[in-house]
Amino acid sequence: MTIVAVRPALVAAVLVACSSGHVRPSAPARPVRVNDVGMRLVQVPGRDGAPIWAAAHETTQGAFARFVAETGHVTTAERDGGAKVWRGSGWVIDPTASWRSVFPGPERPVVAVSWHDAVAFCAWLTAREAERGALPSGHVYRLPTDAEWEHLARAGVHRVYAGSDAAAELCRYANVPDEAAAREGLGREVFACDDGVGVGTAEVGRYAPNAFGLHDMSGNVWEWTASPAPGDPSSRRMRGGSWSGRLDALRIDRADSYPPELRGGAIGFRVVLAPALPREG
Repeated sequence: MTIVAVRPALVAAVLVACSSGHVRPSAPARPVRVNDVGMRLVQVPGRDGAPIWAAAHETTQGAFARFVAETGHVTTAERDGGAKVWRGSGWVIDPTASWRSVFPGPERPVVAVSWHDAVAFCAWLTAREAERGALPSGHVYRLPTDAEWEHLARAGVHRVYAGSDAAAELCRYANVPDEAAAREGLGREVFACDDGVGVGTAEVGRYAPNAFGLHDMSGNVWEWTASPAPGDPSSRRMRGGSWSGRLDALRIDRADSYPPELRGGAIGFRVVLAPALPREG
């Protein structure tokens, strides 16, 4: 495990400088740890003020491939009939679709994974890092709770979207339904900008981070959380919106809830390294 210091707002400052000639001040340097799988985690203040580590990026296909190679894990999509994917003119259930085939690329976010797949990944990573003696005392890798996710997305600032209040700026911070989506007939509504990647996922870290140094908290892929929906303990909350779908889903204060078996071409996850939740302890 390696720990270094970074300035999480540096990329944002460069982008702003290129577009407006004005550089916003960089955020204070934050410790970053890189685990044995190559995942970067940024130390940020938790909701109670105690520091936690949050993945700077959505979990990549490269990291997920390590998990599958070491455990033989078979995903929900591979076992139970595929996943929902975009096929040019609409969303369809493809019985052959899985994380291996949907928008492939080692630095792209893993998609077509269920909540159960995400939890299994976290358990593997916890055990792996514990065996190496690389876990802080009392910490585990897990999904953030719904409230933790919103805290991480806001990064101490009341924003509409992660990184910005302005829809016109969002293509600098996120892979969103944009003019490319309109050209492909994907978007019912789109942002009047072009995020540069066409229709589909983008490699993680392509866009500017928020003030905590976290990328893609709005857009790219929906992110599973640990939390059930209020009044429905059988479902799980998802956050952040994606490259597809409703524009209001990209707002930090929006959440959707789905069965934990759901999987699709716009659904992934992000991990935190934090104290175990009560039900996990």
